[in-house]
Amino acid sequence: MPPSGCEPPSFAEETLAWSVRFAVHSFGCVESDRESAHYHLSHGCLQVQTLVATIRSGFIAPRLRDDLLLSILRAQFVFREITPDHAIGGLLRGFEGLIVLANYLAETDVQRGARHPDVVRDAQASVRIMRNCAHNEELAREIDARADARRRATVDSLLSRALQAAA
Repeated sequence: MPPSGCEPPSFAEETLAWSVRFAVHSFGCVESDRESAHYHLSHGCLQVQTLVATIRSGFIAPRLRDDLLLSILRAQFVFREITPDHAIGGLLRGFEGLIVLANYLAETDVQRGARHPDVVRDAQASVRIMRNCAHNEELAREIDARADARRRATVDSLLSRALQAAA
């Protein structure tokens, strides 16, 4: 039997910690894979939103919260660099929502109860808007990639025919 205060984490605590680490990983991929930054942002947002929507009791450790906040801020920095000025406002609002949700995950039930419920709802909505924008950007990127492949195939076909006709 472990000494008092040294009990191993419960399955629920381990699952919660794993879910937070997955979100941290997704936001971290924004930095390392800018080509698919919108994809990774969307998945990180979904993970945080799911955690907030499903957590009934308990909270994440301050170190996990700090890791999550740092990964969110790093992703925000990347998006400030790659997003046109006219579109950055909505993203910044979504990142602010992510910060609220990350802090919410580390609050005790008493702290959560002291907060007006609309704050979390508004944060969820802001993150959802950002997630939808990120998803739309990823879909547009996929469409563009397929269009580029079709153009290359057409040019290759025309070039091949021209070379055959010249021979």
